[in-house]
Amino acid sequence: FFFQAEDGIRDHCVTGVQTCALPIWTILQTHHPVDGQTVVTVDYHSARVFDSHTRRTLRTIHSGHWNVSSALTPDNRQIVLGGHSGADGSGTGFVSQWSLETGERVAGFDPEAGRGVRVSVSRDGRWLAAFGVSKNHERDQVALWELTPSGPGKRHGRWTVTAPPVFTPDSRSLLFAQADGLARYSLVDHTREEPLPDANVRFTSLAVSADSQRLAAADSEGALTVWNLPGGQVEHREPGPSRPVGRLLFSPKGDTLITADRETTRLWTVAPFGLRAEIPRPACEMLVTPDNRTLITAWQTLDFWQLETGLPMLQLDDYQMEIPNALSISPDGTLLSEGGRSEEHTSELQSHSDLVCRLLLEKK
Repeated sequence: FFFQAEDGIRDHCVTGVQTCALPIWTILQTHHPVDGQTVVTVDYHSARVFDSHTRRTLRTIHSGHWNVSSALTPDNRQIVLGGHSGADGSGTGFVSQWSLETGERVAGFDPEAGRGVRVSVSRDGRWLAAFGVSKNHERDQVALWELTPSGPGKRHGRWTVTAPPVFTPDSRSLLFAQADGLARYSLVDHTREEPLPDANVRFTSLAVSADSQRLAAADSEGALTVWNLPGGQVEHREPGPSRPVGRLLFSPKGDTLITADRETTRLWTVAPFGLRAEIPRPACEMLVTPDNRTLITAWQTLDFWQLETGLPMLQLDDYQMEIPNALSISPDGTLLSEGGRSEEHTSELQSHSDLVCRLLLEKK
């Protein structure tokens, strides 16, 4: 689904809907380059570049391997695809690097991080983290690589982890959870830093604030811990609801932490830490608009909530995505995209997944 707002996604009501196209494929991820001119979608076998205004397909990249994840480089000139080496999902882990401008492959390699590789790129574009599962499915692991415009450089480490790793937005550290605590690798000194204190539990989700000042981690019981990263100190601990937290997210300003489990989405004030609102709905995917005013959640419907109060603003139930797994927004907050697959299909490759729409939104 593509949704367009004339004046950004803020306090709006829907005044009109126009259906533009109905492609049929599974969407794993969507990206909005900073120029606002294109939208990039990724499915199991390809990446597609659309014109943001006309919705016309500008370029299709056929990866030649099974995609699981993707990341754009900060200059928005390349896309990195991670997954399996075989086109049918078999084989070892694999990462490929492509030019979004020409559609040509720059590099392809085994990141030595197991199978089903998920990729992330540091904000400065110099580092690639590849997260995968071992061949016998006994453990998750992450490999850290230097990244250049012409392909991978040196591998700096490989570690067994309990959650997907995160780069700090200032590109100074890679943070990852291990069975005995939270570890930090310095991207400046290329050394392992002192582990964070009081972190000797099995964390399953991590999130870092946009200013790189705070790290939040959730364990398998949903308990939260928040650290001050520069000081390496615990700021707050919050007991969990005995349910795993599936999504963990800081707002753009870092003043709100959002958690989602299989029943409830919660809004937490970061300083002083405290529960601000509970939304009695889960969220498969969620994001906060760039203006820090609206929380958008995707589950059986697409819902808009006031970030400050948690009160509902808008629900789009005519565009249901039974299994949403991609939600992203343009940097200016005017274009929102949602992708996923339909639960009714037994084959993920045959699912209806991407309805391209235009919503004319009018300020209340």
